[in-house]
Amino acid sequence: MQRKVFLSYSFADRDKDVASWFKEIITRSFKHIQLVDASEAKPTEVVAKIFPLIDDSDAVIGILTKRDKIEGKDEWTTVPYVISELMYARGRRKRVVGFYEKGVRTEQTGTIRDIVEIQPFDRKKLNRSFKETAVSYLRGLDVFGKNPPPPVSSYDYLKYRKESFIFNDGCGFIVSRCEIEVKTAPLYRVHLIFSPGASAKKGMSLPHLNRLMREPSFTCINEPFLAFTTLWPENLRYELNEIKGSEKEERHITVNFKNCPLKVGDTLKYEWVWGAPDLFPASKKEMAPGLREDDLDYVESTLKASRLVNFYEGIVNFQEGCKLAEAPQLKLFEQSGDEIRYDFTPEYKKSVMFNSYIFRFPATIPGVLYAIRWQLV
Repeated sequence: MQRKVFLSYSFADRDKDVASWFKEIITRSFKHIQLVDASEAKPTEVVAKIFPLIDDSDAVIGILTKRDKIEGKDEWTTVPYVISELMYARGRRKRVVGFYEKGVRTEQTGTIRDIVEIQPFDRKKLNRSFKETAVSYLRGLDVFGKNPPPPVSSYDYLKYRKESFIFNDGCGFIVSRCEIEVKTAPLYRVHLIFSPGASAKKGMSLPHLNRLMREPSFTCINEPFLAFTTLWPENLRYELNEIKGSEKEERHITVNFKNCPLKVGDTLKYEWVWGAPDLFPASKKEMAPGLREDDLDYVESTLKASRLVNFYEGIVNFQEGCKLAEAPQLKLFEQSGDEIRYDFTPEYKKSVMFNSYIFRFPATIPGVLYAIRWQLV
């Protein structure tokens, strides 16, 4: 059976020999594999040209070569768009494999180590010995073997709206409304990830949220506070379960569908809310001591998705009277932490209770951090 594998790599002149070496050993060693790549697509074509190629592939291999030397260290960053492509592929439930060049900063590859199988290589030792090692490793993976991998669920975000509410007393909550389309195999569950931090340990006497939670269709978890409801299909029953072993900074909740899975082509709409008494500090002096020591003077609301979001709307609402040193601005960051230059002016709306700043995107790039930041007085 012919299978298709997408190869993600750097198109820099210094990396062409490395990419050619991997192409040659794969095509010569696996006659049933059709290797495809982006054919030097431009960065702006990542959604329109590259993602469809990944969608049409059975697996993705990423070649993570050195990019920029890190000052004061014998380490390098790697190619950010390769990481974005690997994260998108994993979000699409593809088999994902990465070969990384020795010297690439481990913290950067570590951000995808939990979703990508990674093997090191030395570009000066791409010889027969390493060829045997690489081929033997790939041969052990299902997509390179005789049996096809079983179908797994994947979905796209058609819309993702994340709305933050900030009150003068530091109380805050975040409302996320999502619309997804099932792409492959039945879908039995979705995952929610949020970062309550130390604030979630305090009591939840929040009049702002109490008003919202009068809606009876919400299912709630109190420690930390979280509420969830499905908007469509109307008859979908579910239960919430926290995944044990979650990181302290993050909480992972699984929403399991009880009465029926969603089929390919089905649409799911859901809304979830979480909050805390001091989720958003109202001034610099109310920030956590560690942040003050780091001389940070901003607060942020972020989105970092491992799969494609076709339309993203980020909104921050400040209660009337909330004082800011600087209005919210949008910052984009690569996996390496490097900022992506991007100029964006939000839409501003004023109501009786809130001053609102609205950021809209036709599509987001997987793995890129979208941070809406505002400065405190």
